[in-house]
Amino acid sequence: MKFKYGFDKCFKSSISCMLITFLLNGCSKPSENNTASTVKYYNFPVVKTFLKAVNGKISWVGTVESSQPINIAPQIQEVVKTITVAEGSVIQPGMLLVALNDDVIIHEVKEIESQIEEAASSIEQAKHSIESAKLAIEAKSADLALKQKRYKRIDDLHKLNSATDDEFDTAATQLQLAKVAFAEANNNLSLAQDKLHENTIAMQTLKQSLAKSKVKFAYTKILSPVKGIVTGKKINVGDLVAPGQTILTIEKPEYKLICSIPEDDLNLFVKNSPVMAKINGLPGEITNLTIDEIVPNIDPKTRSFNIKIKLPSIPEIKSGMYGKAIFLTKTANKVLLPQTAIVNQGQLSGVYVVSNDGQIDFRIISLGQKNDNSYEVISGIKANETVINGDFDKITQDVRVKN
Repeated sequence: MKFKYGFDKCFKSSISCMLITFLLNGCSKPSENNTASTVKYYNFPVVKTFLKAVNGKISWVGTVESSQPINIAPQIQEVVKTITVAEGSVIQPGMLLVALNDDVIIHEVKEIESQIEEAASSIEQAKHSIESAKLAIEAKSADLALKQKRYKRIDDLHKLNSATDDEFDTAATQLQLAKVAFAEANNNLSLAQDKLHENTIAMQTLKQSLAKSKVKFAYTKILSPVKGIVTGKKINVGDLVAPGQTILTIEKPEYKLICSIPEDDLNLFVKNSPVMAKINGLPGEITNLTIDEIVPNIDPKTRSFNIKIKLPSIPEIKSGMYGKAIFLTKTANKVLLPQTAIVNQGQLSGVYVVSNDGQIDFRIISLGQKNDNSYEVISGIKANETVINGDFDKITQDVRVKN
């Protein structure tokens, strides 16, 4: 038992020594000749980060809205006959948008025009009757004067017993008939004048009715009041529409970017302060803009207020588009890095930094605003550091940058 125990002890000690020797040999530093044979050098394109005085930027998100949306509504109740536009249609002033049923109004106009022709004929007849009555009055007046003279002469002779009773009665009867005829001629003139006045009033009434009917007829053709774009269509052919009912919505090509601003930023600007805009889907930034309006009411829930920026006339801008207002702050020195040197790995951005001995290390960085073809670096790298600017696929663990 003692021998076995001693043997086991010696065996275990031998094994331990062998393991220690193996580990020491495995962890020993390789020779300089081996290291030199495994390292590879490559002439990577490199750039240096640099400092540049740039304007700071603050941006706020917003939405493009029309400055003057116009609701189109009919003036009369009628059935929709034709619709010439759809949502998105570009329209010009005076362009036909919607036609309403005009059959009843056309019939009404024709009937009134016929009545006007009849009234015009009646007026002409009344005028002719007046002229005839005036001529009759002249004739009856002359006859009455003649009968009065004859009656006076017979009356004087009758008083002197120089004329018979029959002659006197005849003269008196003729005078009376002349008076009746003269009165009748005057009455005919008065009737003709009344008829003319009546027909003239009727003509005026008919003309007013015709004008109203023509206005109603014009209302059946709904025309565009401005140049713009149809952004809403709420009717179909065959629908009955009522006065004041919105059937189309038009937007003039005048838009504003409306942004919600935290109240803490209120002191950064005033009305007419210079600002830029970036509209989603449009290349670049829109410059030379100013703050058109600052809405004074602050939302108590979000502690924010709205600003409005008038946008230039650009055909691609549409109501509802997403955008950002960009406000420049004071100039400061920023570390800048070319965009081509940035490597994106998922949600992270980084660069390959080159040390003095050519070793390559990947470093995560935090980026700020884009400035031309470079980005501001918030953290992760300093100015005047060397970074690789291409051929990223050549980078491996045993590759160094050739000086």
